[in-house]
Order: sequence, then C-alpha cells, then structure tokens
Amino acid sequence: MKAIQTIICSLFLVGLGFSVTVHAEERPDWVDGRSSKYPDSQYLLGVGSGDDRRSAKNDTAMAMKRVFEAAIKQEIQEMEKHLQLGSHPGSQTSSGTEKLFQIKKLVKTAGKKLKEAVTFAETWVDPTQVVYQLAILDRQKAAAILKEEIDKEEDIIFEEYSAALEEKMSVAADKLVVARHLYATIQAIMRRDLYNVDYRIAQHTGEGKRFEVLLKLVSPKLQEYLRNDFKIAMEMEGTPQIRKVLVELLTQQGFTVLQGTSASADIVIKGKASFRKIDRPSKNKQFIRWNIEMNLQDVKDGKTIGSVNRTGREAHLSDEEARVRAMRSITKDVLPRLNRQLYGYIFNITT
Repeated sequence: MKAIQTIICSLFLVGLGFSVTVHAEERPDWVDGRSSKYPDSQYLLGVGSGDDRRSAKNDTAMAMKRVFEAAIKQEIQEMEKHLQLGSHPGSQTSSGTEKLFQIKKLVKTAGKKLKEAVTFAETWVDPTQVVYQLAILDRQKAAAILKEEIDKEEDIIFEEYSAALEEKMSVAADKLVVARHLYATIQAIMRRDLYNVDYRIAQHTGEGKRFEVLLKLVSPKLQEYLRNDFKIAMEMEGTPQIRKVLVELLTQQGFTVLQGTSASADIVIKGKASFRKIDRPSKNKQFIRWNIEMNLQDVKDGKTIGSVNRTGREAHLSDEEARVRAMRSITKDVLPRLNRQLYGYIFNITT
C-alpha cells in the first residue's frame, strides 16, 4: 500500500505545467486554501510551501495527493475483499493479491489521466522568502477526461465478459480462453472503478457513476471456474509429507488438485521433493536439508510453462521440529513462486 501512495504522489509531480511566480506584499487568498479566482465549484486546490520552489512543489503534490489518497486506499481495500481466489478468507495475502491483479499498475494508469487536468497555477514568495505553490484541478476538464475513460472501460467489460460467457457455453470451450476473458473483465472493472473514484472527487457534487457489472459479481465467477473447471495434477516423487502440504496449499489458493492420473488435468506439476538429515557437529541441534524441484506442464500440448527449484536448511533441538520448520519455509518460499507461475500462465500475465 505504501508503494501505491508513492505512485499517487509522483503522478502529481511529473509533467505538470509551469506556474506564474508572484512577488507581492499582499498575501494571495489561495494560500489559505480558498480563492475567489479559483472557486471551489470549478477548481480543486492543492497548496504547499517550502524554502525553495522545488520543495514547495513537492509539498503541493503531497497536498493534492491527500485529496485523493484516502478514497483510493478505501477503494483498493474494498477491491481486495472481492479478489480472494482462495477457498477461505486470508488464503491469499494482500501483497499477493496486489501483484496478481497488478493493482499498482492500475493506480498508475488511472492517475496519469487525472494528471491531465492538474496544473501548477501560481507561486507566491512571502517577505520572509518562504515559497508558496498552488496547484489546481479543473473539475470540468477532469470530469470529461475521466468520463471518457470510464466509458471505454465499460465497453471493454462488456466485450470481455460476453466473450467469457460465450466461450464457456461453446461445445469445445477452451478453459484458458475463458479464464483470461474473466481476468481481463476484472482488470477493466478495477480500472473503471479507480477512474470513478477520481471522477467522484472531481465532481463538485461528489457523485460518481453507477454500474451494472460489479467486481463482487465477477470475481466469484472466476474463483468458481478455477475451482470447478480447472484441474491440476501433481506427480511428485520423494517425501509424501511435502506433497501433501503442497496439495493442501494449492487447494487453499482456489485450485482443484487431482489424485492419481493426470489424464483429465489441465496442468500437471512434476518433480521431486525430499528431506535429508545433515550430520553436523552439534550436541543440541538436528539439521534438515529440504529440496524441491518442480516443472509445470500444459497437459494439452506438453509445453513446459514454468519451474520451481528451491532448497533450504533448518535446525532445531529435535528432528521432528526441524521438519516442521522446514515445512514453514516451504510454505513461505515455494508457494508464492508456484502461484505466480500458475496464475501467470492461466491469466497470461506479462510483467
């Protein structure tokens, strides 16, 4: 979330127009956040100050950021509630959700459009040489820009969602195509909703647009599709305990993992996993080396779509506790990598 806050701030700094510097004894009214020249019904103001023009602009960008930041953070938190692909709440971390659905990128895209309506309008230097900077957002211009983007996203949502439903109903439905259309629908909904946050703030009335296709309706359909229609097989040699844990973790992430043959699977995970006791000179500790090698294949064409090769070492007073620690490390280290590759292939995510 902190990185997203940084993005919001930087968007107001880069590429804004130049302002007029005024050296005057009389203090402009905009320094106090209100202006007869820039009435609230037409403009949204951001005011900052500093020892020089650069620091004043930075402070102004922060002031303008704060106008939008709380609403954007609230919208993202609401999005994350509906973006859990796992089988129970909390199965996917906030960081994992952010990366999977590229939230930072979406915030940056929405912010760039808003920036087109923001200008550094005036600068005032007071008698003590403190620099004051005014940034203005033209409400009418911003609303027009954002409405155009919202309408574009609405068209994309309709096209992608219709394509997903049509493909799913076809006799020879391609599961990857369905999943990717649903993912693209969700991406467009998120962009649209972020634009709508800015649109609502830009409007003097504070009113945003209302929509029929909502994230809370589409995201469960993607989760249900992954769980019911998309099958994963796991052919792992070696330590059964590791295989069992990986199956449980993938199930929690919203996947259906088949037992036995991979003939009816869409993706097969092949590899080996092992624990190995390490003899080290120690009176009190038992050492365990764990190793996992996995290749991910598309069953339809046999194409290798990813691989995970990780190893680690754990120690504890007993062999059993050392193995427990090793399983925790596998959960923390291996699962995120496996998730990224699985979801990346299914949704055709490019970084």
